[in-house]
Amino acid sequence: RSLKAQRQEAIMRGDTFLAKLLDRIPEKHIRPQAFIQPGNPEVEALRLSRKRKQEIQELLFQADQEEKGKRERALMKKVSEVARDATALMDTQEFEESEVDSSTLIGELRQNLTDAVTEFNKWEGIVVSKDKAERMAKMEMMTEDERELWTHYTDLSEQERQWKSFMRTLPEPKEDAPESVRQDFRQLVLAVEEKLTALDAELSDDVLQDRMIKLERSFDHPEKKAILQRKISKILFDDKHAKERLDRASDNLASATKSLRQVLFKETLQAERKDSYTARELYDIARRRYYGLKNEVQLLQRRIEAEEKKVISMERARKMAQDVMTKRGFREYRKALRDYQKREAYYKADLDRLVQDEGGNPADFEKRRTELAETRKRLDAKAETLAQTLAGLERIISAPNASTKLDGIAAGIIQKNRPQAERVLKLRKELVRVKGNLRHAQNQMNAARENLETYPNASYRVTKGGGGGGGGSGNSVPDYKKGNIILDALLGKEEVIPHVQVRLGGGSDDGMKDWMLLDEGTKEAIRKKKMWREQI
Repeated sequence: RSLKAQRQEAIMRGDTFLAKLLDRIPEKHIRPQAFIQPGNPEVEALRLSRKRKQEIQELLFQADQEEKGKRERALMKKVSEVARDATALMDTQEFEESEVDSSTLIGELRQNLTDAVTEFNKWEGIVVSKDKAERMAKMEMMTEDERELWTHYTDLSEQERQWKSFMRTLPEPKEDAPESVRQDFRQLVLAVEEKLTALDAELSDDVLQDRMIKLERSFDHPEKKAILQRKISKILFDDKHAKERLDRASDNLASATKSLRQVLFKETLQAERKDSYTARELYDIARRRYYGLKNEVQLLQRRIEAEEKKVISMERARKMAQDVMTKRGFREYRKALRDYQKREAYYKADLDRLVQDEGGNPADFEKRRTELAETRKRLDAKAETLAQTLAGLERIISAPNASTKLDGIAAGIIQKNRPQAERVLKLRKELVRVKGNLRHAQNQMNAARENLETYPNASYRVTKGGGGGGGGSGNSVPDYKKGNIILDALLGKEEVIPHVQVRLGGGSDDGMKDWMLLDEGTKEAIRKKKMWREQI
C-alpha cells in the first residue's frame, strides 16, 4: 500500500504518531547493483535521507512519549486518589459493622462497591505503563537466549525488591514479647539477609552484568532503536482502550464509594440534626468527631510523607544537574561505587572467614586464598577505574562557565518541581488546621464524658437568641451547628453559654423540668440537687 493510504488509515484509527511518521516523501527506488558501487551518489543520498528520517522519528517519538506520559501521570494520580478513598471507607468501623444483605439499601451499595473494586482492579492490572511497554517491545525483539537472560535478570531483581520491601515493613516484636518470639524474629531477619546477600551476589556477577550491558546497548543501534520506538508506540496505542476503561472504572468506584459513604454516615448525620440532645447523645457526637478527625490526621500525615518524597531539594537538584551535564555520568558512577563497596564488604567477610579457618583443610584453604587474591586484584583495578572516572567527571563540572550552567539547570529543575513543593505546603497547612480541630474535639469529648458521668439524665438545646431561661428552641441556628455549640458551652466557652439551655429529665425531677440557661447558677443548682439525692 502507498504511504498516503497507510497514513490515512492511521489517522482514522487515531494513531497520531504513526500518521506523522508516514507523512513523508516515498524513498526513491535504487537498483541493487548501485549499493556495491563505491561513492554512488544515489546511495549516499538515500543514506542521508534515512539518517534524517531517523532523527525526525526520534523527535516525534519523544514528543509522543511526553504527551502520553502526561496523560498517564494524570490517570495514575486519579487512580491513586480513588483507591485511597475507597480503602479509607472500607477501613471504617461503620463499614465493618454495616449490613451485608443485598436486599437492603446498604447491602446493595456494599455489593456495588465490591463490584466496582473488582472492575477497577481488573483494568488496573491490564493497563500498560510506558516502562512496561518498553520492556514488552524489547522482549519481542530479543532472541530466545536473550529473552532467557533478560527474564532471569529481571526475576532476580524483582525478588530482591520484594525481599527488601518485606524487610522494611517487617514489624519488630514488642519489648514485652516472649523470648521465643524475639528469637524467631532474629532468625527470620538473618535468613532474609542471607537471601538478599545471595541475590545481590548473583546480580553483581561480572559475567551477568557484562551480558546485560551488551544486551541493553544493542538497542542503541539506530535501526534497532527506530524499530523499538515504533513497537513501543504501537503497544501504548493498543493499550488506549484499557486506559479508557480504567478511567471509567475509577469514576464508577468513586461514585460507589461516595454513595455508600453518604448512606453509612447518614445515621451519624441524623443524630446531629436535632432540637435537643441528651448527655449521652452529646458524648457520642463528640466521640465520633474526635475519631473522625484522628483518622483524617493520619491520612494527611501518610499523604504528606508520600508527597514529600517527590519534592526536590537544592542539593538533589544540583546532583541531577550534574547528571544532565555529564549525560548520566555521575549516576552511573554512584551505581558503580555502590557495587564496588558491596563487593569490598563481601571480600572482607570472606577474608575474615579464611583467617578463622586457617587450621582446616590445607588444599581448600590454599584454593580460597588464591581466589581471594584474585578478587583483591579485581577490586583494586575497579577502585582505580572509579577514581579515574570521578576525576574525569569532576573536570567536566569544573570547566569554565560550568558552575553557571549547573546553577541554571538546577534552578530549572527546582522551578519545574515548584508545584509539588506548593502541594506539600498546602497539605501541611491543612494538617495544622485539622490537628487544631482534633485538639478541640478531644477537649469537647472529655467535657462531654465528664458531663455524662455527672449529669447522666440532663438534656440540652440551643436558644433562639440566647435570652432568658424560657426562650424557645434554636430554630435560627443551623442544625449541624447545634451539637457543636452545646459542646463548646460544656467546655465553658463564655460566648456560647448564653445560647444553651439545660433541664434534668425524669418524673422525679419536678423542680427542674423547665429549661434553664446553662449558666453557673443552673450548674450549681444541679450539683446541689445531685448531692441531696446522694445523701438520701
